[in-house]
Amino acid sequence: MPRVAVQHGTQGPFVYVVKPDQTVEVRPITLGPTAGTDASIAAGLAPAETVVVDGVDKLRAGTKVQPRKSEAAEKPIS
Repeated sequence: MPRVAVQHGTQGPFVYVVKPDQTVEVRPITLGPTAGTDASIAAGLAPAETVVVDGVDKLRAGTKVQPRKSEAAEKPIS
């Protein structure tokens, strides 16, 4: 996942996960290896979950968000 989604707090690394009601929750994670702009998550996040990568400085638990597809998801694979 994009490294920009990973935030660092006093309790360690975390991400903002988008819940089905379009609000966010703070989720502690365990980081795996990182390379360039990508980070792997060793624990704390399921593969199908959506995380916030833009505007995280304005968020806190329970904030309502409007998800959008990433540019990578919209580009066809050739």
